[in-house]
Amino acid sequence: MTTGSVLLAPSPVETNYDLMYYLKGAAAGGICCSITHGALTPVDVVKTRVQLDSAKVSFRDKFDGLNL
Repeated sequence: MTTGSVLLAPSPVETNYDLMYYLKGAAAGGICCSITHGALTPVDVVKTRVQLDSAKVSFRDKFDGLNL
């Protein structure tokens, strides 16, 4: 027994990673990335418009920048 092995949780001796394991991981990553990209792209568009022409831009509220 080594010094650090006391802190580690027990795991199976041999783990078999097949094609389905990697496909599920790729699908989960793609779904999460799509949600994040879809939510943050409009915010980045508003930020870029403000940076490009800040003298012309005056927002009344948070969502006014979406209609520039």
